[in-house]
Amino acid sequence: EREDFAEVPPKGFPREQDGHARHLAHDAAARKPRLHPRRPRPSLRQQLERTATMPAPQRWFEDFTPGLVTEFGDYRITEQEIVAFARQYDPQPFHTDPDAAKGSNFGGLIASGWNTMGAMMRMLVDHYVPANASMGSPGVDEIRWLQPVRPGDRLRMRVTVQEQTRSRSKPDRGVVRSLNEMLNQRGEVVMTMRGMVLLRAKPNG
Repeated sequence: EREDFAEVPPKGFPREQDGHARHLAHDAAARKPRLHPRRPRPSLRQQLERTATMPAPQRWFEDFTPGLVTEFGDYRITEQEIVAFARQYDPQPFHTDPDAAKGSNFGGLIASGWNTMGAMMRMLVDHYVPANASMGSPGVDEIRWLQPVRPGDRLRMRVTVQEQTRSRSKPDRGVVRSLNEMLNQRGEVVMTMRGMVLLRAKPNG
């Protein structure tokens, strides 16, 4: 006669304890944590869009003292962005054509310097320039592109305040001059800009 293994207790395990054993097994299964599928991580573009909704800290002219160093940002540049920007504004083959770029002195596709400049400006507005005090910029003194920016590079900013000058004719504002450096994921400085921004002073300050 065939025995049903599911109904026969193992040796040394009294039959009268079968129900208790099943009860313990049921309790153990109930206590076992349930695994839920992990939510997909938001894309970098989604993270940047969320970050863009967070304004730069409220600061005034007086807060940008010479020697102040601030680091911020995380911008991943893609081949799609490089090509799209260049086709519109800087259609040189080492910006627009990955195959042609391989034969260039750069050995591959690189971003237009003005594309890099746009990424720098975006990070400055998102994380650094205070909307409450900014009155625009009279201009920049110098821009240098030091290293090629390639698809997949992750870019961040380092800003060093160099000079702070209050207006004599309009003391409710002043000009701050800074060295703006863009770095890649290896810590290499790929671009520098020496610029200035006109900022309001603290009210009744």
